[in-house]
Amino acid sequence: MKQNPPMSQQRPQFQGGPTGQGTAAYPQLGIRPAPPMNLTGQMQNMSISQQMTQLNDMGNNVPNQGYVNGTASGNITPTGPAFPQRLPITPGMVSTPGSMPGLFQRPLGMPRQRMPTLPSPLSGPQRPLPPTMPGHSYGIPTVSTPQSSLGISSQYPTPPTSNQLSNIGIRPMEPVGIQPLASSPAEAFPATGQSLSMSQQPQAMQQMGIRPLPQQRMPIQPGSYPVQGQYPQVVGSHQVPRPGYPQPGMVPPGRYQQPGAYQGAAPGYAGPTGYAQQKPPGLDPDMIPNTTAVWREDLERYSGKPFDTNSKGVVPPLAATDFSAVDKGNCNPKFIRSTLYGIPNSPDLVKQTLIPLGLIISPLALLKEDETSPVVVDFSVTGPPRCVRCKAYMAPFMKFIDGGRRFTCPLCKGISDVPQDYIAYLDNRGERTDKYQRPELCLGSYEFLVSKEYCRESSLPNHPAFIFVIDVSYNNMKNGLVTFLCSYMSQILENLPRENDETLVDIGFITFSDEVHFWDFSHARPRMIALSDLLENFSPQAHFFLVNPTQAKNKIDQLMTLIPQLYTEDQGTQAMLGPAIEAGMQALTVSKKNGKLVVFQSTLPECGKPGGLKVRDDRKLLGTDKEKNILAPQTTYYNDLAQKCAELGVGVDLFLANPSFIDVATLAQICRLSGGTVYKYTYFLAEKDGQRLFEDCVRSVRFTSAFDTVMRLRTSTGLNPCNFYGSYFMSNSSDVEMGAMDSNKAITVEIKYEDKIPDEEAYFQLAFLYTSLDGSRRVRIHNLALPTVSQYSDVYKLVDSDALINLMLKQAVSTILDSSPKGVRDNIIKRVAQILANYRKNTNTQPNTVQLILPEQLKLLPLFSMCLLKSDALSGALDIMIDDRALAMHIAQTMDARTSLFFLYPRLLPIHQMQDPNENEGSSFPAPIRCSYDRMTQDAVYILENGVYMFIWIGSAVSHEWLRDVLGVNSFNEIRLEQLDHFPELDNPMSEWVRSVVDQIFDERPRSMKMIFAKPHDKMELIMKRFLVEDSQDMNNTGMSYTGFLPHLHKEIKQLLN
Repeated sequence: MKQNPPMSQQRPQFQGGPTGQGTAAYPQLGIRPAPPMNLTGQMQNMSISQQMTQLNDMGNNVPNQGYVNGTASGNITPTGPAFPQRLPITPGMVSTPGSMPGLFQRPLGMPRQRMPTLPSPLSGPQRPLPPTMPGHSYGIPTVSTPQSSLGISSQYPTPPTSNQLSNIGIRPMEPVGIQPLASSPAEAFPATGQSLSMSQQPQAMQQMGIRPLPQQRMPIQPGSYPVQGQYPQVVGSHQVPRPGYPQPGMVPPGRYQQPGAYQGAAPGYAGPTGYAQQKPPGLDPDMIPNTTAVWREDLERYSGKPFDTNSKGVVPPLAATDFSAVDKGNCNPKFIRSTLYGIPNSPDLVKQTLIPLGLIISPLALLKEDETSPVVVDFSVTGPPRCVRCKAYMAPFMKFIDGGRRFTCPLCKGISDVPQDYIAYLDNRGERTDKYQRPELCLGSYEFLVSKEYCRESSLPNHPAFIFVIDVSYNNMKNGLVTFLCSYMSQILENLPRENDETLVDIGFITFSDEVHFWDFSHARPRMIALSDLLENFSPQAHFFLVNPTQAKNKIDQLMTLIPQLYTEDQGTQAMLGPAIEAGMQALTVSKKNGKLVVFQSTLPECGKPGGLKVRDDRKLLGTDKEKNILAPQTTYYNDLAQKCAELGVGVDLFLANPSFIDVATLAQICRLSGGTVYKYTYFLAEKDGQRLFEDCVRSVRFTSAFDTVMRLRTSTGLNPCNFYGSYFMSNSSDVEMGAMDSNKAITVEIKYEDKIPDEEAYFQLAFLYTSLDGSRRVRIHNLALPTVSQYSDVYKLVDSDALINLMLKQAVSTILDSSPKGVRDNIIKRVAQILANYRKNTNTQPNTVQLILPEQLKLLPLFSMCLLKSDALSGALDIMIDDRALAMHIAQTMDARTSLFFLYPRLLPIHQMQDPNENEGSSFPAPIRCSYDRMTQDAVYILENGVYMFIWIGSAVSHEWLRDVLGVNSFNEIRLEQLDHFPELDNPMSEWVRSVVDQIFDERPRSMKMIFAKPHDKMELIMKRFLVEDSQDMNNTGMSYTGFLPHLHKEIKQLLN
């Protein structure tokens, strides 16, 4: 069950090309900078405004196992429809309530739930809506090697002499076990079933106008990062050659042959179009750590093998891996991921490694069908057993003593009496005889039904409610948003949580422009009531304002017909957003309900009115020390309003259909502090953006399953949560409050050391108190026990790089308003350099080598730190709108570990050839390739997506058969990008497969994405290249290529070591 703004105005033209920065490090390392990218076309000589104008003229809205027995006071029941983990699906589909790849494998051609076709002029191209949010399985073609060490290659075309090596600071050593340097391309790239040498086709080369360029391999220094399959000799490590891998010194077969590449082309050439893509001198990109190799190896390790959550001294599968977990006393990693799975037992050890301890917490994360959902235990009468000192809940790590009459809490060392009706005998191991009949004694995750003492005002809550707050001002009437919403409201409401065909929640409607109107359903026809009439006497009307959508379906349909007619002639351009939200909050409060406000807004609130804002659209400030002036909220009005919402158990989702600057930095505060989400559609047009709006609305109402939430994290003595990142409000130093919470959001917690940890394990318990969809009050518990370590090497072996990157991303975003952009970027590089330098010093790995040494678990840390610098959340480039930058910052703060991975390193998927499941771990999903333009060929088609943006790039030499089967055109020249915003539904296997791939991508994303089609040398291609993160880009000193960033990082590390 686990969305993307248009791009033509909010994300103007991106300038591709080399940065020209950081070149001072190259001579010292013996590396020549990569040659500048030759950007062709008229875009080079245009200003930003001219490029924006051309994009707008195009009309392209482009984005930027269940337990049965109950004993004593505990009645145990599996989680039921009251907390739905299994949502209704289209007949014939396989439903799995998870958000990881491979959780939802749809047969080719099986359609998703579609946005219904109505007899309305707004019915445009439609993409089906996911009934759940699943993913896919990966099939990544390369495999990484253990204990990586990266060698800095020389710039010389022949092996350097001893003097030359000495001049660049490298001690000359004789290569051992390495084959001699190839003397010709044919020798350097041996045949692997078909020739890769262009020399066999000299006539064809001349006809294409390509001059052959000999590809010479750079000499490999001992201790450098090896060619795939070549294992370095590491002290204390016994390396065993793995069968089926290339031998040391050999280039892997098909090394330069990407899927769909031109057969018979020389390495470095794209194919028959004649576009040369020569490898730049310096580091060989194929010899450095990359995501495809690491993710592929992890996928193979856990393919068909469940992960035991109680495994000690083991890092869980990567967040990018499709895996199943078996709950054996520790919670599933999808609920909580730790940056460290070996907890340093002293603050001094932490200071030496500099790896922060943090937890990425997704309390409502959806699981795969073969995983156990949290079991519900009924303690609504007596209350669950708890520690009398720290108030921790009963958990598997509690130790029972005195014959089971008392228990010791390992979190605080307190001793508590066991309630009389909860006492059980102990066996000869000191464990309770009913341990495996009680979920709270044997599972890492479970839920308690609790009594009214856990409720506000000691009163059990009612069913929650959703209120749709719709801006009916002139802009929303003109762009078709109001008409579209009213046309499809009945389909949106069908996705509300249901039980026995009865909707579990109530709904209400508010419309607003320069005044606020409630809609009363107590009469034969819906009746409008102005807000002024309700200021003193709102409570009696609340009973008629909120209705059950199933029982009041006819009246709701009447209202949806009435609203477009009523406001058609309204010429008012202002909308009172603040008062409308406050009115909705008041309606829920007097009804004694929790719930969510689903708000639609199109204009900047008018200055001088409550919540009014000024226009401050000065993009030139981005990337400067003054950018904090436009990225910080300009008023505390919405912060205060959001705090009231959170305290009253009300969440706010904000849908912005703005034609101009709308100040997301300020308006997003209402969502950030209440647990909501911001969706944005700049220059909204119902014909083009209606499908995305429909899907996002359904996600908003379907996946929100917890209201009036309070979260507290308890830790072992010596540890203390210090910083929290996400969408929440804190009224004290320990309780995280949210008006509403959905399955896609995560809270990241940084934990500081206050003292030594005396135990062999460190314990963490998350208590998540919330109101469920059926109105019951529950506490969901997640427990985690991790071993403590005292050796430096053990700390580095048990690092979770995915969680570490997520924590670093959120820490960097949180400092933007308190530091300069350069300070934020420099701090990221400094932290990464310090971590790797300390690894070199503390582990004494290859002490005499001058190479860059990377620990196995952190081999991708340099790559993702570079991606951090290039991300929209941190980049201050002039080619991004202020609202887009603020939106990216908001989105980044709520991401879980998996979502942040693909946000930073987008997936590049070839879709021009159908994937054989037998060659890809049983999945028909295409295997991702590395995110670089050099990996793309002109006879191929690719999807580039990061969860916010989706590009479809069509090469100029793609086969006519693919164009005909998928796009319905006969040649490349017939493609009209301005008319493409989806894949047409054609009746053939290739079209069905391509659309199924797109559907799977949308299934696992928390927001809908705009599809942008691009061609070579097209304006959209220039924008797309911004997200090819391994390539060099011109982005205010942050756009180094991957091979350029590594020497820069190596220089920083050497300075620290010296």
